[in-house]
Amino acid sequence: MNWGSLDFVRNTPKAELHVHLGGCIPTSIAKIMLQEFNTDAIRNIDLDGSLSVLNPVSSLSEYLKLRQGLDYIPRGKTCLTQMFGAALDALARDGVVYAELRHSPFKVAKLNDLSFRIALQWALEALDRAKSAFPHIQARLILGIDRANVNIALVHEVLDAFDWLDRPKEIVGLDVAGDESFGITSELAVVLRKATNELGLGITIHAGEIGPPENIWFAIEECDATRIGLGYRPPVTAQVV
Repeated sequence: MNWGSLDFVRNTPKAELHVHLGGCIPTSIAKIMLQEFNTDAIRNIDLDGSLSVLNPVSSLSEYLKLRQGLDYIPRGKTCLTQMFGAALDALARDGVVYAELRHSPFKVAKLNDLSFRIALQWALEALDRAKSAFPHIQARLILGIDRANVNIALVHEVLDAFDWLDRPKEIVGLDVAGDESFGITSELAVVLRKATNELGLGITIHAGEIGPPENIWFAIEECDATRIGLGYRPPVTAQVV
């Protein structure tokens, strides 16, 4: 057996604990999805340049800006179902048997003018359909919160929707991600602790990605984070790729 071969790596069962739904689907499929939208916003986007970052960039903010095309999907329940299917297909090709997909109900609700209850139902139904095609993958959801666009009232609505749906086992946690120049407020920290203590959700926070070590300590001590996303800031002279 060639332990260093690509086939060996792909065929080895593995777990994927840090993957974002939008970033998991192949860019070729994302491009097809976006081309179906006949809106000025989509027509003005360079789909090739906004989906694939092929050269070093100077900051995480620049990287996220280049990936702006993904901000326009999913449009519609069918599109969301296609995204989950494509994501699990990509994971299956890499030998993944357990995956936690980061997914934002805030984004889906806003793009499609939905309540958070319906947005979560869409996600659960899309995930269930994808799992039926790839039954060997145990897939779960982590609900994403963008640091730059936190609305405490909306976070409460999502938690209420989770509770109203009888706390589905497929939803396992909350994730705070995005540009660390936007700090986590003490008010959000209280809500995150409530999500753990009252609803049993795990908390994962992107900290120390581009921010100082203090962000990591805050995530652990004030937010009761059970997992840190990344937790390592490269030297300031290094390029983020």
